Formats: sequence, structure tokens, C-alpha cells
Amino acid sequence: MKILMRGGMLPQDNYGALDLLESDRFGSNIGNLIYQFSVVRTLLTDDVEFHVDNYATNPARAAEINEKYDLYVVPLADAFRDDFVTNLTNYAKLIEQLTSRPWRNCSPHGSTTTSTSWTSTG
Repeated sequence: MKILMRGGMLPQDNYGALDLLESDRFGSNIGNLIYQFSVVRTLLTDDVEFHVDNYATNPARAAEINEKYDLYVVPLADAFRDDFVTNLTNYAKLIEQLTSRPWRNCSPHGSTTTSTSWTSTG
């Protein structure tokens, strides 16, 4: 299963301090990483391949996401605020265009994680 997740990096990614800041890998709030990493850990199974969207909110990517990914996960904490309205609007437009796929043999709790694949994408 291929999962695209809102985020700037995955738990195993190793970036230098300058890249973390210049590329805003933590979404302007380091607390986002804790939340995102916990979501990854919750969904982690042997057959899951994670990718991140680098906080892109482009509704035009819907066709690409539908084609390449089985699931799009958007972990948000404290996102319902005035300065995030444009991003929420773009996410709504994007999500409205996504097609749903049923979960296939996915049991995130209690599974082992010996061969999970991770990929950061832009």
C-alpha cells in the first residue's frame, strides 16, 4: 500500500539543520513532526510505503495522487485558524477530487514492521 502523507519528512529522514530550516521540513512548527511521526507509526505495516507531500496543497495534484497512492493522510493539529484558511480551502478542493479505495488487509495495530518502505517526495 502506498500512502501519501502531509508532511515535510519521514521519521527515518536525516537532514542537516540548515536544510530543515530552509526547506521548512517541520511545517513552521516542530510539534508537527511529533504528530506526523505518531501517525506514521500508527499506520505502519509490512506492506506500507510512505511518501510525503512537502506540505503541498495544490488541488491540481488530485489525478496524480489518485493514480499513484492508495491513501492520502492529512494529519492536522491546530489548523482551524485564520492564517491557515487558504491551505484548508486548497486541501478541501484536493480531497473532493480524490477517489476512495478500500483498505486491503490493513491492520496497523499489533503488526510487525520488518520491510516497510519509506520515501520522501516533492
